[in-house]
Amino acid sequence: MREDVFLQRKEFFVLDALRCLRHDNSQNQCSKCINICDINALGIFKKKITLDTELCTNCGECIGSCPTESLSLESFDMSGFILDFVQKDKTSVVDGVDVPTFGMFDAHHIVSILLRKKSDIEFVTTSHTKETMSKYINDKIDTANEFLEQLNLPYRAKSVFKETTTDTKKRGLLKNIFTITKEIKTDENASKQLKKLEKYVPPKLTLLKNSLKLISEDLNVENIKTVKGLIANKEIDFQACTNCGECAHFCPTEALFRTSENDGIFFQSGKCIGCGVCKMVCEPNAITSPATVDLTRFMFDQADLLVHYDYHTCNECKTAFAYKGRGDICDRCLTYKDDFADMFVMAKDL
Repeated sequence: MREDVFLQRKEFFVLDALRCLRHDNSQNQCSKCINICDINALGIFKKKITLDTELCTNCGECIGSCPTESLSLESFDMSGFILDFVQKDKTSVVDGVDVPTFGMFDAHHIVSILLRKKSDIEFVTTSHTKETMSKYINDKIDTANEFLEQLNLPYRAKSVFKETTTDTKKRGLLKNIFTITKEIKTDENASKQLKKLEKYVPPKLTLLKNSLKLISEDLNVENIKTVKGLIANKEIDFQACTNCGECAHFCPTEALFRTSENDGIFFQSGKCIGCGVCKMVCEPNAITSPATVDLTRFMFDQADLLVHYDYHTCNECKTAFAYKGRGDICDRCLTYKDDFADMFVMAKDL
């Protein structure tokens, strides 16, 4: 059962600690939201991301940087904005007018807009846009365009600068405030359902996959290069893997999950957020990240069996172990015999 203690708030801004990568594993070093917050409203306390409600200004500039979407503004739903925007006769998004801040975007959102609009889109920065936000959105645009180029699609995202008045900016933000109640009611049920799940796929990733499905007939590529921060892939070295299951246990989206008999591990690229948690917890360093991924398997959440083991009984300790064709003795007993061979020397041999 979820507890309110894990939800840290400053008016409309929410930090859901249960979604944060640092929650389940204290060794995780993700600090993307901290790095982008220039007023130090986000920090580390007892190895967890913590919100300083006295400093937070509800700006939302950190939201798009979170891989698991553990940060949100209850006054603005990004997925709802995108689905509404693509229905309009608009090809530009203005910072501070159409959205509270460009910091709410991730590359997934940008790609989804382009795929659904099927046209170039301008992301307009103004004299009110912070330099850090200009750099941030340009980085996300580059990532999105890199992905679109691999799909052999002609449309691109572009960053442009235009002057805007303070009044225009205020009217845009006021418009967002007026839509708060409507948007919260629209997404309330869906949000509650998502938050009931122990692990879930961030909505931005689901939106991206659904956007790709809409144009799947136009795609003529199968394998594409992985794009950091957007689409990832995993492999497991059979010989190195010990089938401990730590990677599946700590995967925040269950992109890695064990077979029903616990004798193997599946992987779904369509659920992977590229956070690197699996590689971090893997003691034998058995997990690698291939340079390519099957686009169809990504879109439709198809799972791949990365490793599968038969179990044999160890001749020494008589317990079951994952057999790798190296004799009927488990790695623990084999290592023990090698490391402590001097303990088994007979007296006559001394």
